[in-house]
Amino acid sequence: MSSSRQRPMAAVPSRAHGRSDPASTFEAAGALRPPASLGPIALGAGLLPWLQLRRWPVKAYLGLLVTLAVLNLFRHARFFHDDAFITLRYARNLIATGEPVWNHGEWVEGYTSLMHLAIVAAVGWLSGAEGDAWVGVTRGINAVALLCTMAATAQAVHAASAQRVEAWRTGCLVLVAATPLWVWMWGGLEAIVAAAWVSLGLWAWMKSAVWTGTLKRPGWLWTSGVFMALAVATRPDTLVLVAGGAAAWVLGGPSEGGRQGQGHGLQARALAMLRWVSPVLLVHALVLAWRWQTYHAWAPNTYYAKVDGIAWTHRVWTGLHYLGTCLWDVPYLPALALALAWDAQLRRDALLRWATLTLAIMLAGIVWVGGDHMQVSRFLVPSVPLLALAATRCALAPPRSSRVTWVLAIALVATVLSPVVRRSQYRDSAAWAGQLVGQLIAAQWPQGSLVALNTAGAPAFHAPGLRFIDMLGLNDAHIAHRQITTTDAPMQSVPGHMKGDGAYVMSRQPDFIITGFAEGQLAAESMFLGDRELARLPEFKRCYRFEQVDLPFDQRYASMARHPPPTLQLSYYRRTCPHSGAAAASGLHEAQVAHAGAEVAQVGQDGQQLGVAQAHPAAQGGGVLVH
Repeated sequence: MSSSRQRPMAAVPSRAHGRSDPASTFEAAGALRPPASLGPIALGAGLLPWLQLRRWPVKAYLGLLVTLAVLNLFRHARFFHDDAFITLRYARNLIATGEPVWNHGEWVEGYTSLMHLAIVAAVGWLSGAEGDAWVGVTRGINAVALLCTMAATAQAVHAASAQRVEAWRTGCLVLVAATPLWVWMWGGLEAIVAAAWVSLGLWAWMKSAVWTGTLKRPGWLWTSGVFMALAVATRPDTLVLVAGGAAAWVLGGPSEGGRQGQGHGLQARALAMLRWVSPVLLVHALVLAWRWQTYHAWAPNTYYAKVDGIAWTHRVWTGLHYLGTCLWDVPYLPALALALAWDAQLRRDALLRWATLTLAIMLAGIVWVGGDHMQVSRFLVPSVPLLALAATRCALAPPRSSRVTWVLAIALVATVLSPVVRRSQYRDSAAWAGQLVGQLIAAQWPQGSLVALNTAGAPAFHAPGLRFIDMLGLNDAHIAHRQITTTDAPMQSVPGHMKGDGAYVMSRQPDFIITGFAEGQLAAESMFLGDRELARLPEFKRCYRFEQVDLPFDQRYASMARHPPPTLQLSYYRRTCPHSGAAAASGLHEAQVAHAGAEVAQVGQDGQQLGVAQAHPAAQGGGVLVH
């Protein structure tokens, strides 16, 4: 009875002239057709036939895609992350002085993406951006990148689908429903730009026909490598994706004629991958040479702050936890891994095998570096086009196992539901409070003052006339290179918040110190390593006075936060002792003040009445936490 409800398997054409059509390796049925072993139970439930996307009318399917796109687009429009303001400060300084620096005269690469910085600075210069207009600049760039990602990935998915409606629709659905793409378009960072380059690289990869076992268009393979090189220049960790893809294809790709083999096939695949990675190696070498010439470092300072000097066991633990939190954002990813592990027929597809192995190597790299503290799977964004390609190939072959059928069905349902049930993203809490802090200190604190703080994005961007010490080390080479041996501060369990150095900060003798989160708190109550070390120093207790000042905001600004407090205060420490000769001789306190003043404008003058500071003994009071 159950077998009568199934369509007969399509015949697989025999090979001609030692070569097979990749589209002929699978039957025409969709991947979610219920197998015979389920019988009337699956069909009676009505779930699996409903999930056969090839049966959907075109208008219904397009309506689903548009609905998911609109949900993803407008529900997260208030989101912007604090770290994006770091890149914006670098871009503004680059335009004003020609120096890609955070503080004038201090050469530290505190941004991750050279390509993104160059694009943001160029667009900001051409548009004459000032103040909050910089947020629109980076969002506009990301919007173009998102459109490019959608278009290029759709083309790659179409080429991989062998003109099967079920497969093409599955890949496009996985792409459009991927909430991380849309969230990080608004978020201001470079992940979506890297995804655009990766999607263009996949499109050119498919055009080259290398995946059929015969490199018919070598120029397209080289073009794919160029796009991947731009992805690496945008996000260095995509180098792992490229290296993993090359290794996976050399070891597991098809030989001439579409057969997996050794000997001449292995050599041909190796030569093809050498052609593919050569632009990546060239561009990466140029970036390394520029980085060494400019910053005298081989890696971005963010690598040293987040990875170097941290025990690998700690990184792997936080990395695995991070992957666990990402499963709901991309539910098709774990289902894909289970499907290939359980179904040998799926593993016979060289393109699917390559895409899955490349994704696995990329995920292993994410685990090794310790994951990320930012929301909505930022590190997975460049991998989404590859996941859509893998989902397309997976939908070409009907699984032989009922459990694989149900795993893929559940994953497809979860893919549709993920953007529906996910709560809206608001302005990152550090960016929300940090903007108020930056506007106030720009107006009230003396220009050229040295400020130590943990929130390095919004406060520093909105106070261009001040100089800063990033106490988490993203923009400070000394703190970033510290070897960490203790993890007694609670925030050290959060990736990117492991480091600090209270003694070093005190040696810089900052004029102001904001301990804790963006709005500040007592140093002794802070959860950051550097703050706790500061609180134990005799000089800190003797030379710094705790003060608080109101941070006013209106209802419009409050609507950008998920849970805005009724009132907010900035809690900070002001230096009361004179600066020693050592700090003055170092040039750190007064250097480049004239350059910094060139960018000081009406930052924070939005018609709000700024508060007046109130002094407190260091042992009293406390800040109001937003986090």
